[in-house]
Amino acid sequence: MHKIRNFSMIARFNKNSLKGSILAATIMIVFGAVTLPNAKAATSNYALVYDGVNDYCRISHSEALTFHERPFTVELWFYSFGVGAWSDIVLTKGESGDPENSNYSFILQNGGSLEFEWEYNSGTNQEAWIIPWTDNRWHHLAGVFDGNDQLLYLDGELVAHNENVNGPGEGEDRDIYIGVYHPEGPTPFSGYIDEVRIWETARTQEEIQSNMYSALSGTEEGLVGYWDFNEGSGTTAHDKTNNNDCILGGDGLGDDIPLWVASTIPESIDIPISKIKNAIIEKEDIAGKIDAVLDKEWEAYEVLDAMLESGDYGDLKKGDIVKAKQKIHSAMQHGEQSLDALDKSIEKLIDALEALGWEPEPVPEQDQQLYSIGLIEG
Repeated sequence: MHKIRNFSMIARFNKNSLKGSILAATIMIVFGAVTLPNAKAATSNYALVYDGVNDYCRISHSEALTFHERPFTVELWFYSFGVGAWSDIVLTKGESGDPENSNYSFILQNGGSLEFEWEYNSGTNQEAWIIPWTDNRWHHLAGVFDGNDQLLYLDGELVAHNENVNGPGEGEDRDIYIGVYHPEGPTPFSGYIDEVRIWETARTQEEIQSNMYSALSGTEEGLVGYWDFNEGSGTTAHDKTNNNDCILGGDGLGDDIPLWVASTIPESIDIPISKIKNAIIEKEDIAGKIDAVLDKEWEAYEVLDAMLESGDYGDLKKGDIVKAKQKIHSAMQHGEQSLDALDKSIEKLIDALEALGWEPEPVPEQDQQLYSIGLIEG
C-alpha cells in the first residue's frame, strides 16, 4: 500500500549526472557533510578583515555625512565570523547614550538580531531590526531614512520597516567608525567589510538592488561617501567621492590594523543559486516529514486490517472499521501525491540550477558510503 520513500527521487538519478550529484550534495548537506562553495575572489578586488579586538577604520566628521532629520542611505557588505559577548559594531557615527550627538549605526547583537538604529534628541533609540541573520557568509546591508520612515534591507530585501519615526540626532563632531564603537570601547567587529556607501538620498529598493553587486564611479548623484577598499595595502582607504578618506587603526602603533584581503563578495548570480539550493534542502526535509506521517498512517491501517481479520471489533461495528480504513487509505493517497509533487518540484529546481550554470563539487571520498547504503544508484 505505502511505498517506503528512502529518498526514492534521488535514486532515480545516476550518481555521475549533474542532477544526481546535486542531490547527493543535498543529502550530505542535511547530514552536515558538505559545505557549499563560496564565490571566487577577483584578484583586483579587496576588502578589509577586522580582528574582533581593536581594528577599525575612522572617517573624520563631515557635515556631508551627518543627517539630522534629513533623508539618507547607508549601505555596505559584511561577513561576520561570529558576534562577541555583547554585540559587534559594523559601522557607527556617534555614541549611544549621547542623543544630541548620535546619528546612525549598524549593530550585530549577541542575541541574534541585526539592527539599523540611531538616537534622536529625546534620548530614545529608533531601531529597525531582524532576527535571525546568518554568520559566516556575505550579506548586503542597506539602512534608509526617507524623512518619515526607517527601513532596513538585507541582501536587497526589505526586512524591517518603521513608519512615522523621528530622524537621527545631530551627530555633531562625531567621526564614523567602521568595525568598532570607538577605539577604546567594547564591541569590536570580527569579519570582513567591503563597499561602504553613504547617500544623501533615500534609496528605493529597486535602486539598492540595481547596483549592490556593481562597483561605482564615485560621481553618482546623491553619493557623498564611497569606500571600495581596493587599495590593497597601506593605512588609508580613499573616498571615491574625494571627500573623506578612511584611516585604518588598531593598537595605535601601526602594526595592528585591519588587513587587506581579496574580496569574495558574491556575484549577483550566486544569490539565486544559493536560494534555490536552500529550497531543495527544505523541500527534501518536508518530504521526509510527510514520509514519516505516512508510516504512522500505514501502521494505523494495518491495525484496523488485523481487527477485521480477527473479527474482534471491540465496541465498534465492522462498518465503522471499514469506513476508517477507507478514509486512511484516501489520506495516504493524498500524501503520496504530495510526495510526487515535491519530487517534481525539486526536479524543476535542479533544472533551474543547470540553466544558471551551477556545477556541484565532487563528492568527498569519505561520503562515498552514501552510495553503498542505497541512497544513490551506481
